[in-house]
Amino acid sequence: MISKECLNYVFFTRNTKEHMRTQIIYGHCRLKGSTLEIMGASVDKEGEWAIVGGTGVFAMAQGIVVRKIHDKDAAKDTVELTITGLCTKKVVPATDLTKNGPWGGNEGFPRDTKEKPMRLESVTIHYEGLIDSFQFSYTDQSGNKQTEGPWGAGGPVGATTETIILGPSEFVKEVSGTYGSTFNTTNVKSLMLVTNVKSYGPFGNPNYDNVQGTPFRFTAEDGSAVVGFFGRSDRFLHSFGVYTL
Repeated sequence: MISKECLNYVFFTRNTKEHMRTQIIYGHCRLKGSTLEIMGASVDKEGEWAIVGGTGVFAMAQGIVVRKIHDKDAAKDTVELTITGLCTKKVVPATDLTKNGPWGGNEGFPRDTKEKPMRLESVTIHYEGLIDSFQFSYTDQSGNKQTEGPWGAGGPVGATTETIILGPSEFVKEVSGTYGSTFNTTNVKSLMLVTNVKSYGPFGNPNYDNVQGTPFRFTAEDGSAVVGFFGRSDRFLHSFGVYTL
């Protein structure tokens, strides 16, 4: 479904008496700059146009546009369009990731992504004093949705769970937190994520067990973003690192 804020578009039309060819250029949100190419009979009557191509989100689109006269007067016609199309998924070559970190200890088991991530979709953090577990979902470089975790046992009853769902054009540009020794192991005590839209957190307690945690901070370079994570965990999240692309 296309949200209302996306429906700001520009028509470029080439008409003859019996034939019409139009390019629709979308002007806002995730569809910005994408185009649809449609053609068919004149706009004077109700009927169907063919979708014969597109660019951006609508690359290689095919389908139909059903037009219905919504209002008609001497000055202008208002036409209602129902667009139904099919777009072929682009094949994106595998892209090398940059591994940053980890920060924390060497306890527990290594944790990593099953596939190479392309875009981070959501993050779920379970915490009380420490980061009890960490989970995230992402789109991999083949265009498939993947979920990793939870890394950690999840903590006691009554612990807090926060889920961050990133918007279509939102990306993580900075990750920070603290780690330190508790329960005879090194654990991640707190985490904070900063996107191009807002900040999330901090989650956890950097001074848990009355001991100040060791801080860490990672900021992605201009033109790149955090797309996935790796680390170590057992009962708790022991170390934490990020993938950028």
